[in-house]
Amino acid sequence: MEAKNCRRMTMPRIIRLFGMLFLLSVPLSLPALDFEVTAQTTDCSGDIGFSSFDSRDLYKMQSADCTDPNTGQKLQQVLLKSKSGLVSYDVIWVTQEEARNILQQIKEIKAAKIKRMTRPEVMIQKETVIRHERPIAAPTVTRSAPPARSDLPGPVINIIDPPIANTRSITNVITPTDADKRTVVGKINAPAGLISLTINGKSHKVDEHGIFKAEVPVTRSKTPVTIVAVDNQGKRDTVEFRLLPEPLQEQPETGAGVDNDPSVFGNYHALIIANARYEKLDDLSTPKNDADAIADILKQRYGFTVTRLYDATRYEILSALNKTRRELTEKDNLLLYYAGHGEYDKTYNRGHWLPVDAETDSTAN
Repeated sequence: MEAKNCRRMTMPRIIRLFGMLFLLSVPLSLPALDFEVTAQTTDCSGDIGFSSFDSRDLYKMQSADCTDPNTGQKLQQVLLKSKSGLVSYDVIWVTQEEARNILQQIKEIKAAKIKRMTRPEVMIQKETVIRHERPIAAPTVTRSAPPARSDLPGPVINIIDPPIANTRSITNVITPTDADKRTVVGKINAPAGLISLTINGKSHKVDEHGIFKAEVPVTRSKTPVTIVAVDNQGKRDTVEFRLLPEPLQEQPETGAGVDNDPSVFGNYHALIIANARYEKLDDLSTPKNDADAIADILKQRYGFTVTRLYDATRYEILSALNKTRRELTEKDNLLLYYAGHGEYDKTYNRGHWLPVDAETDSTAN
């Protein structure tokens, strides 16, 4: 009986086991999610602006001491970790609604990024062959090649209405005096897929054809409009323009002889900085000539009050900026011009001026 059983065991017999094993590409700990956040700012005087910051720099939000003149509600302070080294935190002011929009914007983009990182991307097919009359063969595992990720073009925003000229300057769009909203229609082309679309910091939906439509409130002063599209590669496109009520329509450039009422338009000031002779960096030959040419044009043709700084140290530049801030009112206009060495920080995607006492590879500059 035992021999008979042994003969049966030695007869060729092949058992094929097929299985499909799915592995989820879920990291044990998700990497830090960093992306740009856009927000519409409102200061204590009611002026509206626009700001963008890195999500990693957001420290906290807290109630401000002043109120929004337009709504009477208390403004919120957004504290951002400062990269200048001069203060611990930079501060921007936003309305309570905009503070909620910032938090919602961060939540939506984080969710989209986490979903993209944790979706199934790898499939392993395993086929095991067992032959009882021979040594058991090792399992054969073949991995399907991950899909090749080509470097696709980034998103492109095309504004359909209002017509926006494709120029380096910000376009002004004139709106009727009695209009409290302006409809903005556009189309986005995102070959890699779209993660988010924000208009003045608020998220908006895009249909299957890439078309979006939004109603932008129009204020009595200039209303900045910033549209930002971010795709699945982290690439972005930004379009900016301003909405102006008809009474604020900008007049053609005029010379200094034209009598513009300072009580309406404010005074025009320019701080011109030209750094040529450096202590520890190479000297430059053209900054002073360039600065003088700009200063003369601003003063003679446009009536600017010009302040010039030549070969300024870090302390002298900051002192001039502080002096200007103390003397100018909220109605005044300031133009800053700098000619000299600069440095680009790849980590934070920011450029910096270098004073004449700057040192190589020093954050104290």
